[in-house]
Amino acid sequence: MNKKLELQKDALQGGAIAILYKDEIIYKTMFGNQRVKSGVITDKTLFLLASVSKSVLATAIALMVDHGSLDFDEKFKLPYLKNIISLLKTHNRLSILRKY
Repeated sequence: MNKKLELQKDALQGGAIAILYKDEIIYKTMFGNQRVKSGVITDKTLFLLASVSKSVLATAIALMVDHGSLDFDEKFKLPYLKNIISLLKTHNRLSILRKY
């Protein structure tokens, strides 16, 4: 993995990679700079997740459904929403579509 990162380091601004297995960090590396000329990335550097958080949350929800701790068909209501919706509809982003 380090060789691949070395090949790509000029194309990337910087980042950090960690691989966890059974609640233990088994691989960790940092590379590049936080921003151009603003400092080296360390294991304490904070990153903005931006749209990455959507796929992380979707994966977490799918794992919880797979383990039986969540049900895609479970319905819920939020105070600012007019209708009751299901977790599946939010997961598929169908909760905003009108019925025709």
